[in-house]
Amino acid sequence: MAETPPRQRDRGPRATGPVVLLPPTRAGQEERRFAVRPARVLLLLAATFIAGSVAAALLLLPILEARRAGVAAERDELAHRYEVLAARLEQLESDAAAQHTPDEEPATPPTAQAPTSPALRLAPPTDVDGVRIAVLRATGDVTLKGEALIIVQSPTKAIPMPGGVLLARAGKNGVFVDGVGTVASGTRVENRLGPIKIGDKSYPGALELHQDGDRLLLINELDLEKYLLGVVGAEVPAGWPLEAKKAQAVVARTYALMQRAQAEGPYHLEATTDDQVYSGTAVDSATRAAVTSTHGEILLQDGLLVSAWFHSACGGRTEDPADVWPDRPAHGNAVVTCGFCDTSPYASWTVDLSPAEIARGLTEAGHEVTEVTGMHIREDTASERVRRLEIETDAGMVAVTGQEFREMVGYMRVKSASFSVGVVGATFRLTGKGFGHGVGMCQHGALGMDKAGHAYREILTHYYPRARVEKIY
Repeated sequence: MAETPPRQRDRGPRATGPVVLLPPTRAGQEERRFAVRPARVLLLLAATFIAGSVAAALLLLPILEARRAGVAAERDELAHRYEVLAARLEQLESDAAAQHTPDEEPATPPTAQAPTSPALRLAPPTDVDGVRIAVLRATGDVTLKGEALIIVQSPTKAIPMPGGVLLARAGKNGVFVDGVGTVASGTRVENRLGPIKIGDKSYPGALELHQDGDRLLLINELDLEKYLLGVVGAEVPAGWPLEAKKAQAVVARTYALMQRAQAEGPYHLEATTDDQVYSGTAVDSATRAAVTSTHGEILLQDGLLVSAWFHSACGGRTEDPADVWPDRPAHGNAVVTCGFCDTSPYASWTVDLSPAEIARGLTEAGHEVTEVTGMHIREDTASERVRRLEIETDAGMVAVTGQEFREMVGYMRVKSASFSVGVVGATFRLTGKGFGHGVGMCQHGALGMDKAGHAYREILTHYYPRARVEKIY
């Protein structure tokens, strides 16, 4: 009798939707099918995630709590140290005050002499938005470059410059820009992707185009700290050590705020030695470190801005500002013995001036002379600079100060007012020392102090004996 196959069990209707197929457990059987129910899978995944989160939280909570306790303990320790230091400072101030009568002024150091200039009384600013620098004056065309150069017309409207190039010159009724036409004096130009280039210099911030008679005046408006990068980089050689650069940064910051407070025109400072040299974005790493590490620090005396002038080399002793600018207000300056610039390139110098060269300088200064026959120093200042110089001419005797004589003949020819006069053949030989007006910080002296191991605050205290370095922002 033939064998009949076993009867297949009725599995009912096939499942609809996603299924999982598994191989049969025995030969001849159909594959096994299991319906996948998404809701149950999602529920399982959610339960797994919640369980994992709870477990992680239970593990992390003790760690976080320990960290919180450590931070709190560190905070309490710092607060305690602050209270101790504050109490110590209060005690020191009390001891210092007890050494003076109430009406007694702080004594000037033995090497210092009180200045005789009119008083400058400028409080430190409550806001430091930026500064405005006159960077260029030109009678011809000036080319500005920048990848995203625009002429700003309003807060929401601007004219993009094709190719990132703008060619401007002074016009009759404003400033003429090629491809745009005449724009108003004071029109603002920005580069949204970086600095604006003029020749070999680059300027951060914005530039304004001003008509200055028949010349084009460019004013760079930028953040004060970015401005200081360009000043310290230009005033101090890249190879100078850090503490000298930090001293320069504090002095330059104070000077900029002093000039900004007194400015009356469309800009605050010149980018030349008329104020302090500014080179734009050409900055070395040491300069950046000097400006950054002294961020917001300025010189104050009795809560007022110090007139923080500086110069290249004093030649041994700094000058009273009243002997350089008799009518210019000053605050916080003193005549001090330097003692640290003896090895500077300007420790001594000699220059021969012809009578014709001196006569030309007198003429350009408004004196109607054609011939110079003699020169005599009649009076020196306390720092041994020429206060009164008499020049014999065909029009009579002309008396000038040493600083006025430098201006007439040329600052690079007569490097300072600390000189003597002799006659060599047909010329007048000046033998002198130092470079610059001599007021305030001696830059080469700051270099010498840095090399001798002095920090920047000691350098500043040496040249501004009664001033304090304070952080205002």
